[in-house]
Amino acid sequence: MRDGCWDAGQAVEEVARVLREWKEGYLEAEEALEAIEEALRENNFGPLLEEA
Repeated sequence: MRDGCWDAGQAVEEVARVLREWKEGYLEAEEALEAIEEALRENNFGPLLEEA
């Protein structure tokens, strides 16, 4: 966790919402991945996406 449990909790809630929308057919796979990436960046986990 970069900036505490609040950021982690919020990120998980947003990722779960996106996954539900994808499973229900509201999002295509690419849209879901982009939304998950955005949620992670908005909740201070962007640096994890840059590490490889």
